Amino acid sequence: MILGSHRNLLDRRPIAYPIRFQRHSTQVKPFSGSGFAVVFEDNDQSGFLYVTDERSEKVLDALHLYDVNDDARPRSGDQLFIIWNPELEKAGLFYKNLFLAVVDFKNQTACCRSGYPPRTGEWCKSSHEWNDQMTAGLE
Repeated sequence: MILGSHRNLLDRRPIAYPIRFQRHSTQVKPFSGSGFAVVFEDNDQSGFLYVTDERSEKVLDALHLYDVNDDARPRSGDQLFIIWNPELEKAGLFYKNLFLAVVDFKNQTACCRSGYPPRTGEWCKSSHEWNDQMTAGLE
């Protein structure tokens, strides 16, 4: 895995984009040319990862990450990573050596540790139940 700012176009390893956690904040990461983005949001009560179009104008899917009192909730100043693998067209939110959510844009599947909310809408073709195999190609 390499940091986003150090990417060589021939390198096929996943790219890590660091995020410094702040309560009640939104972090948007578009993946240029892919048609997609992910949005990490902490609304002070819970955390979500949203799958959106590249301009973040349309939400395609939502993945619940934690509630305000959960141990999984990051603390102010903690570092999280949005991991992107352009070759496999996957992204994940990584925190404390663990993926909290993974999205496979190519196959239109997504999962998160909470398994919530149940799949809604037409974009996602899978349940949101956690699947360890989804992290393949992001590690």
